Amino acid sequence: MRLVLLFIILTAATVGIATFAYHRATLSHGVPAPAITAAEEDGYIRHNDPVEFPQVTFTDLHGSPVSVADFRGKMVLVNFWASWCAPCLEEMPDLAAISQKYAGKGLVVVAISQDIDTQKSAAAEKVRTFLTENSIALDAYLDPNSKAFDLLKVDGLPHSFLLDRQGREILRIAGPLTYHREALDALITEMIGL
Repeated sequence: MRLVLLFIILTAATVGIATFAYHRATLSHGVPAPAITAAEEDGYIRHNDPVEFPQVTFTDLHGSPVSVADFRGKMVLVNFWASWCAPCLEEMPDLAAISQKYAGKGLVVVAISQDIDTQKSAAAEKVRTFLTENSIALDAYLDPNSKAFDLLKVDGLPHSFLLDRQGREILRIAGPLTYHREALDALITEMIGL
């Protein structure tokens, strides 16, 4: 009886792992995800080969359209966050520090807020107020209809993507980047050539 039970448990675990691997592989834009390095842990995924990143669009706080393509030639740290998201608040000081540390060195931080309001101006004001009250020096953007969020199939906040100078994804972090700050700094330094 114990052997039968052990067999059932092992079979169920194998099927569960295979199902998880399949869903994870097809999560990225409906096609199998690229192989990842051993650096994958707790939401930190570094790709062996850069992955094409969709040309997502969003707006600046004045309502003007912006695209990831506008930052070509620079490394870009795209971060999805919201003022009501506690883990996002936790990582904001690190995000601002990364922005300041690499300013003028080839990296730009694009912090895209998921704060939504029926009027875009109200959402923009909410974001401005939040950044000011918390002394956070970042260029913030809005994703008013969550189109960028949905296109990238982001499944929670915060969520970050590191793009190379050609606009390709080389790293993604699901959850606060605070927990991976050291590895992220090392990768950025390596990629920039400092």
